[in-house]
Amino acid sequence: MNKLGTPILFLVTAGLFAVTGVLFSLHETPPESFVIPSSTHQPFITPTDHPTPEVPTPSDAPHPNRTKQSSTRSRHFTPSSNVLDLIGESGDGQNSTRRRALARLGANLSLADQRTLIDFLRDPVQPDMLNHMAYHAIKNDIMNLLRRQEPFPGDLPNMLASMYTNTEQTVLIRNYALQHLSFCYNKSSKKELITKTLISASQTHTNHLAGTALLGLHRIIQRNPACITEQQILIRQSILIAKEPRYDISARSAALQICAENHDTTVLPDARILAADSTSTFLQRTAIATLGDLGDASDLDLLTDLQNQNNPDLQTAISKAKDKIIQRTDGV
Repeated sequence: MNKLGTPILFLVTAGLFAVTGVLFSLHETPPESFVIPSSTHQPFITPTDHPTPEVPTPSDAPHPNRTKQSSTRSRHFTPSSNVLDLIGESGDGQNSTRRRALARLGANLSLADQRTLIDFLRDPVQPDMLNHMAYHAIKNDIMNLLRRQEPFPGDLPNMLASMYTNTEQTVLIRNYALQHLSFCYNKSSKKELITKTLISASQTHTNHLAGTALLGLHRIIQRNPACITEQQILIRQSILIAKEPRYDISARSAALQICAENHDTTVLPDARILAADSTSTFLQRTAIATLGDLGDASDLDLLTDLQNQNNPDLQTAISKAKDKIIQRTDGV
């Protein structure tokens, strides 16, 4: 099934959608990820426990004003040795040591361990012993670990929301925080905080976070059909983002897919323009797929014209879109 919520692994391996160089690594059981396939709509993201390597982007470079700081955490509580190894306050600080410590931690962490891990997540300073990829993977896995705790940590949504709003965190960490925040919805009593944060993030047009937020909202709505107001906001925002060139390509692609999934034909005029004229092959493929999902027989001429241009990156998407329209309209 090519439903946005179908649980399959499709991570943003080289970028929020294959274009931004940002990886969406959050996955669970079953994993989902965030790569928009070359020709058709696929489900979106889920936190992954084993992230794939991402390509760092300039926006993910260490903050110029960040300096390494020693821990000032209160010692009124005593975290376990595994947690101290994980955050690098004991052991040799190497990634392999941290990962072994992580593997020994389960779903019943003490309050001291949870607080210590939350402090580590909140700190935007990258440890000297971890490279860019390892640092982001460890933080992502700690977020997964905290979400699996029983009982669910009540303050976790607040912490994730604050990580998203903290611009000293890398864009990738903020991206992870948004994804994990959406996965907290059904376990948390702070549903309003979660949806408000995602709605606010969907209005960010300077990077790919708007796409992440749209997909998080979409996931919540799929699993909670009673969220009528949120669904209306999601569709309105998706239509706006699809037509606005100032938004990131990945966000516009997510917006097109969400409109297609919700059978909202309001986006068709913009999809036609993007299919015909977009300078981004990635966005063009998504627009073509949207025509396949929502278009009518009048779109076959445009798709045939594009097919005759013999762009190898578009041929599969065009063929699938034409087949869908012909099946739906009987070629009329």
